[in-house]
Amino acid sequence: MNKAKILLDTDIGTDVDDAVCLAYLLSHPECDLLGITTVTRDAHKRAMLASPVCLHAGREVPIYPGVELPMVVGLKQRVAQQGCSQSFLEIFLFFIIFLLAPSKKRQ
Repeated sequence: MNKAKILLDTDIGTDVDDAVCLAYLLSHPECDLLGITTVTRDAHKRAMLASPVCLHAGREVPIYPGVELPMVVGLKQRVAQQGCSQSFLEIFLFFIIFLLAPSKKRQ
């Protein structure tokens, strides 16, 4: 079976949707996650949010912080507010625990 090669470009830390996407890609048996780039303000902080998810999933995925500002249109999101909030971190940890849970598909 050929795995789909994926490069995830994400603004993880603003909303939980990117964390869900990353958890899905890491757990999907037909996905070969080649790397992750983080973008928008706080790109380094966003990379630090993606890193523990990959590590807890047992995957070594290259993560590269990208550009801080849009190259074409104006900046719409000023900061990664949820990346600093307690509620986001709690949701984020839930997905890490989900990744560690045994699954019939991953065994």
